[in-house]
Amino acid sequence: MHKENPLPHHWMAPENFDEKKFTEKSEIWSYAVCLWELFTLGDIPYQEVEDMLKYLSVGRRLPQPNYCSKEIYDFMKGCWDLDPSKRPTFSECVKFFEKQLELFTKEQPLNKPTSNNA
Repeated sequence: MHKENPLPHHWMAPENFDEKKFTEKSEIWSYAVCLWELFTLGDIPYQEVEDMLKYLSVGRRLPQPNYCSKEIYDFMKGCWDLDPSKRPTFSECVKFFEKQLELFTKEQPLNKPTSNNA
């Protein structure tokens, strides 16, 4: 955050700056930045970027984290579409991650607690 601008600009959607418009779709943008932080194990987003709006307006986005699948990163990029109407809703986010969890547990079965009753 900038000292003169105490807003969390690294997590804000472009329309937050331009139009001072805050909607579910702008929250989706922020949500994807938080996902990015999780999958990078806590890296700071846009750390080396000086002009965020210029960086974003030319189509650049945060890079794919090392611990993130292509499917999840593609979903995150959809959350960062410059056109808010093309971003998913939170309901769609829930459905996407339910499916990802289902796929993951088929590939990597979760350890189920065992009974110590002998």
